[in-house]
Amino acid sequence: MENKDLTERKDAPAAEKPADAGKKTSPIRMIARIAVLLALLSFCLPFVLVSCNGSTEYSQSYSGMRLMTGKESKNDNMASQRDSDGKVNVFLIAAFGSTAVAGVTLLIIKKKDVRLLTAGLNAFSLLMMLIFRLSFRAYYDLNKVDKETGLDASQMINVETKFGFKLCVFFLIVAALFCLIDNTGVEKKTDGTTG
Repeated sequence: MENKDLTERKDAPAAEKPADAGKKTSPIRMIARIAVLLALLSFCLPFVLVSCNGSTEYSQSYSGMRLMTGKESKNDNMASQRDSDGKVNVFLIAAFGSTAVAGVTLLIIKKKDVRLLTAGLNAFSLLMMLIFRLSFRAYYDLNKVDKETGLDASQMINVETKFGFKLCVFFLIVAALFCLIDNTGVEKKTDGTTG
């Protein structure tokens, strides 16, 4: 009697395996995962270049991580020219955080409804990135007028978008689109409209 109970207990967990445990991840979902990972990695690349009238002597490139943390390097020529306290950028923190949550969600949770959530998180990250770029001058007080000289800083300081920012935006768009495509493919299969 006891041996029979033990064998039934051993068989019970095998019967409770989820139906999709042996299935491979779809290529569309894999592309979305890779795009999210690459978007997160692109935060380490240069996002903006700030220069004084295009001068190479007074120019500094800032990565997304550096702008998020507010850390300034010792050889930061631009920081020495203005009152700078290493201001963290909340828009980049929100973009990085929601992208990280989307990535973890794509990796861990296998439910169908998650694809729409991750697409929304990536779209939110994209919105935060665009707000970051559009508000960069105002956020870091680069539009000030010098009281002593009367010079307008917005005419002297150039801000250029660098490839790290562009790559991050591109990968966020790819991730959001592929999550949506994967979600619509799942809906069609569950409705029985496609084979």
